[in-house]
Amino acid sequence: MKSITFYYLLCLLSIAFCTEVETSVDSHEFKEIIDDFVEIHKEAEVGVDIGMVLGGLKMNLDASQNQYREFLNSFMVSCNDAKAKLNNYIVSLKNSADETRNQALQWKKDSEKAFRESGKNERMLNQTKVTLQKVMQDMAQLIVEYHRGVSESESKLVVIKQLYNIIEDELIKPSGRSFVQLKFHKKLDDLQQLLSRTGETLFTPILSTLVQLASEQNFSNQHILKQILLNLRKLRASIEKYKSEKESGMNNKMVLLKQQQDNLESQISDYKRLSERYVSIITEADHNMGLLNNDFSNLQTEVGRKSTELLSLNKLCEEENTMYKKGINRIVEIKDGIREALVLDQKHVTK
Repeated sequence: MKSITFYYLLCLLSIAFCTEVETSVDSHEFKEIIDDFVEIHKEAEVGVDIGMVLGGLKMNLDASQNQYREFLNSFMVSCNDAKAKLNNYIVSLKNSADETRNQALQWKKDSEKAFRESGKNERMLNQTKVTLQKVMQDMAQLIVEYHRGVSESESKLVVIKQLYNIIEDELIKPSGRSFVQLKFHKKLDDLQQLLSRTGETLFTPILSTLVQLASEQNFSNQHILKQILLNLRKLRASIEKYKSEKESGMNNKMVLLKQQQDNLESQISDYKRLSERYVSIITEADHNMGLLNNDFSNLQTEVGRKSTELLSLNKLCEEENTMYKKGINRIVEIKDGIREALVLDQKHVTK
């Protein structure tokens, strides 16, 4: 019987020192064990001070209860610290995601703006090319007109020179023949045709005077011949002046057209550089948007994953908190059972 008593005692102590008392035995079972132990002790009447044993057991349970509470407090501090750190990390991830999204949106705005400006620049480039083409056509036309004007003026001066020679020869060596006058009329007709073809009316008065003088029947009249020479000189001087003015005007116009050409070509170069720049901006923006959108997607995924971890951590902390509180409650119940056993033992001793 004594061995049985100590066997129960060892079982009771094993349960008391078990680190998972809340899962090893519940308070009702523990109370039954204590009751059995007390009854056996009564029957055996062995020399064991059950009050001392139960008192020691209660002290162990008090220590276990304090350890439970310390562990629970430490565990909850760790839980709260872990939740705070994880929550801060999630907030940091969300901030990074927002910043990444804002950067991507800014690059999108830059790309859209560059695209709009690129369209405007392309239209201005095309308009400038059209204007340059018109200037180049004007320059080509001016060159044609210049050469034609010079050629026609030279032709007129050649005819005037021929007319001048005819009259000068007649003055030096009068022939008095009618074919000289006919020859002069023929050259004068050529000059009239040249002037008529170019539509120039500036020389009409002098030409009319020459026609009138050339209509004189007698070319042997020295006075008339001198009048013809004088008018031929005036006509030659007028044509040379006209030619010089036309050349000067054409040169000035050519200078202005050349300046327009240079300015337009410079503008076209600027527009082309802008086009390259806009293409570079759009390409860079699209590349960065791709990277940032990928980063944003990864951050969102990480936020979701860490949010799930936070939920799991909250659940774990709650479960552990509940479990350890149940363990403390069971220790309290067991201690109540020990107190009842001590009362029974005290009654037994008194008897």
